[in-house]
Amino acid sequence: MNVLTIKTIGEDNLDEGALVLNIPANLTEITFDQLVKLQNAEITNFEALSIFSGVPVDVLYNAKSYQDVTDMARIYLDLFKYSAAIDEHDKMPRKLVFKYNGKRKKIKIKKHIVITPAGAYYEANKIISDELRAHFDIYGDNNWGKFQPSLTACAAVVEAFLHCEVTGKPWSDTGRDRFAGNMIASDVLTLAKYFFNRYPNLNNPKPEKKLTVVYKTILARFKTLLCNPDTKYHADGSKSVTQKETRDRVRIRWSGLFSE
Repeated sequence: MNVLTIKTIGEDNLDEGALVLNIPANLTEITFDQLVKLQNAEITNFEALSIFSGVPVDVLYNAKSYQDVTDMARIYLDLFKYSAAIDEHDKMPRKLVFKYNGKRKKIKIKKHIVITPAGAYYEANKIISDELRAHFDIYGDNNWGKFQPSLTACAAVVEAFLHCEVTGKPWSDTGRDRFAGNMIASDVLTLAKYFFNRYPNLNNPKPEKKLTVVYKTILARFKTLLCNPDTKYHADGSKSVTQKETRDRVRIRWSGLFSE
């Protein structure tokens, strides 16, 4: 948090005071709902500063200088523009902490992300495909660099992903709880960005075990050796070696795979 102070007027415009504002420094310090409100094109400087600081607008009206309010609001509005915000967050959060039904909720994000059940997967897939189709209808196929999903779509995808774990309820097409607004803004954007980038494969499959990868590597090399007995092995790109030397070198490389 950034701590800022602005001068205020007192009773009868005679007494001068100071108003201390605690302003978020980045998206990890505001909720997703705050971020959404800040995107309103018609938001006033007083409203923006009130969202940032939690200080009522009527109190901010008593700032001694309108310029102080304007300067502060514009700086932070630029900082929290969605277009800039979504590009800055790629690191997947390991834990989500937010309020749900008045209680503190903790959700651990697993290493291998899976959207389940099937209804949630279908819902997230549909949301993303609709966003992509809307972008294509406007910009065509050559301007995907401009693509940015709406904040509404980001929230809906994340809520589909977390619905059952957060609410403890089975999936349903109707009456679903909305909770993304209470989450940290950076967490929602990072999760949404992950799913949009992985579409249409919204699940993160478990990587193959190391032994399986090693086995496939060995098998590929072995087949090459047996199926192409006349092929020479170029160790350094220029020197050709005999088939026996090739076998010896491949054997050494295979053993090296298990030594890590």
